[in-house]
Amino acid sequence: MPRDEEVHEPQDSYEAEEWLAKARLDLAAATRLVSGNPPLTGAAVFHAQQAAEKSWKALLAWHASPFPKTHDLRLLGQQREGGQPQKRESGRRRPLHGFGVVLGFGLGAAAADG
Repeated sequence: MPRDEEVHEPQDSYEAEEWLAKARLDLAAATRLVSGNPPLTGAAVFHAQQAAEKSWKALLAWHASPFPKTHDLRLLGQQREGGQPQKRESGRRRPLHGFGVVLGFGLGAAAADG
């Protein structure tokens, strides 16, 4: 990890529990947003990305692994593997990294909900 990046140093295992509690709230929000009529898919994707991000941070905190202050899921995943890129899974899934952050700031939300 480059030295000029701001890094978060986990303090204890309770921090992992706090990250997971926040992730559960984001997942609950995403579930409610897609269950509405009409479903608000763009906002739901934002909260799903946030839940994934906070879950990664919980895992890293549990293992007392420092991680950069970032929204990049790929970068967080690489931290657990000592900075090595993760093996890509086959399938038709689209990555969540970056997408939720763009939607969270109101950019592109109309296209995602359309």
